[in-house]
Amino acid sequence: MPGYTYGEEGRGFVRLNAGCPRSKLEKGVAGLINAIRAVR
Repeated sequence: MPGYTYGEEGRGFVRLNAGCPRSKLEKGVAGLINAIRAVR
């Protein structure tokens, strides 16, 4: 969710919810890491 959803102070940030099974979290974090590496 975009950080600006929570006000101007949140602009430039992303909110992540880790309230899920560990396997799903690991898959999501791996995808996030790959996306960041691709942008760099």
